[in-house]
Amino acid sequence: MNIPPFNGPALEFWRAREWPKKFLLYEGDGSPLELGASDVVRARIWDGGDESAPLVSMTSASATANGSTITVDALGDEDGAADADCAQITILVDATDAALVPVDASGVVTYLEITVARAAASTKEYPVHRCVLKVKGSPG
Repeated sequence: MNIPPFNGPALEFWRAREWPKKFLLYEGDGSPLELGASDVVRARIWDGGDESAPLVSMTSASATANGSTITVDALGDEDGAADADCAQITILVDATDAALVPVDASGVVTYLEITVARAAASTKEYPVHRCVLKVKGSPG
């Protein structure tokens, strides 16, 4: 999987509010991404001004301490169900985790990154989606 730095449209993200968002996952060439039952999806929210550690990090295998989750809604064609051709996930960022994300500052890009760790190569994560988050709300 090889994707450009940002391959999704910018999304509105409200600081300190619960944020549910559905995603369809595609390969870098635009073909549908299929997940295996033991693949792990990870989502991270990064502050482009300080990329030493993500502001929020969660996986489909476990929730954050505050309850942010990733739910795999469909594996894609591989699961044999009559659903979309590509994998579908729902990311739910809890309001407490969302409060960790600063309101947009001049020149700083906050972004969401979604990766997949394949069961056969679980130590390697493959980026599948990156998009800018337009953070709104009071600075705290």
